[in-house]
Amino acid sequence: MGDWYILDGKTPVLEPDLFKAAQWFDTADRNVALTDTQIHSVSTVFLGLDHNHFGRVPILFETMVFERYGDDDRQDDPQRTEMKGRVSEWLESLDIMRRYPTWADAEMGHQKTVAEVLRAEMDANNQLMATIHKLAE
Repeated sequence: MGDWYILDGKTPVLEPDLFKAAQWFDTADRNVALTDTQIHSVSTVFLGLDHNHFGRVPILFETMVFERYGDDDRQDDPQRTEMKGRVSEWLESLDIMRRYPTWADAEMGHQKTVAEVLRAEMDANNQLMATIHKLAE
């Protein structure tokens, strides 16, 4: 628990020297995958720090989902609450964060998460369109 790892290719390697780990992190590309959908970004990265606090297999990779914001639709925009009719308003919070022990598991988990996000976006879009059609009647 609390051990630091670096990558040798796609293989995590325990790095007991925190200074060496920090040097590696300073320049390393820790991205496993990044996929942008219409509304979200799905990001999978190598964490480096073992997040398995209760087990023996180190958990070193993580997938998270973030809502995307363009220049005219930023999360910090004070008028954001006034922006109506966005598909994202029809989505329940995706609040997705998954962790994995290996690069291969992280790649597979990333693809599964992208599929889940796309299904949620499609369902939300269908709900929005149904509401628009009802209002137009």
